[in-house]
Amino acid sequence: MKSFLSRLFQTLTQLPAPLRILSFILILGLFWVPIALPIQLLIKDQNLVSLITMPVLYVIFLVLLQLWGRWGHPEESYLLQRYGMRRPKAWIYEWLGGLGIGYGVVLLLYELQGGMGWIRWFNPNRPMPWLLLEGFAIAALIGLAEEILFRGWLLDELKRNYQPNTALVATSVIFALLHGLRLVPASVQWISLALLSWALGMAKRVTGDRLGLSAGLHAGLVWCYYVLNVGQMFQYTNKVPVWLTGFEKNPLAGLVGILTMLGLAIGITFARQRQRLKSLH
Repeated sequence: MKSFLSRLFQTLTQLPAPLRILSFILILGLFWVPIALPIQLLIKDQNLVSLITMPVLYVIFLVLLQLWGRWGHPEESYLLQRYGMRRPKAWIYEWLGGLGIGYGVVLLLYELQGGMGWIRWFNPNRPMPWLLLEGFAIAALIGLAEEILFRGWLLDELKRNYQPNTALVATSVIFALLHGLRLVPASVQWISLALLSWALGMAKRVTGDRLGLSAGLHAGLVWCYYVLNVGQMFQYTNKVPVWLTGFEKNPLAGLVGILTMLGLAIGITFARQRQRLKSLH
């Protein structure tokens, strides 16, 4: 098995980027689906299914990633460092900063809607400390795993064949499509997701191609959204059309969410441009 995978990965890493990426995803699916499918069939609670199967997916991905680097890119001994997992002290500070920004962006989004009477607030349906801790653990895992996947591995594989901006745009489109598989009209969240992915990619560039800021930002967004939704802390008043607040109660699938992600993308891109201008002087 080891020699087979070694030869397979050596062959696949010589393919053009689209085929290389598709091949890796298919291999990931071959290992994950046999585990996830029985769980999906045996457990009716979809939230519990996700809590079990998604960490399994991320663990398999990280294992395959190590093998992909060892056998597919043997000249690069420290592939995770190439993806942005380096300089631990700076990484942690950037992660904490991103976490606060992400949490604050989502909280501000809902606070503004509450102030305008678009949502009604309620007390959480479970103890707040437990809700915060549970949400933090899930968000931290999702944020780190998805940033290694999208802004780490995927972006790196694309940059091996394309210009950096082209690779970032392609990553944003793929990220949006994979996260936004919904029927119309909820599919408008693709716009928000593409903008978010661009913002996360720019966050990586701002910090010298480290993943700390983008992983923290991603985790903060997920954390606040988890706390508010799982805790059932708000309800829409239906005073305004759903195209404004979000189809299917998804803020990313509405104008407010799109504008929020646009503002985030513009803000981080502007910070990156200022950084580049300073480096020229």
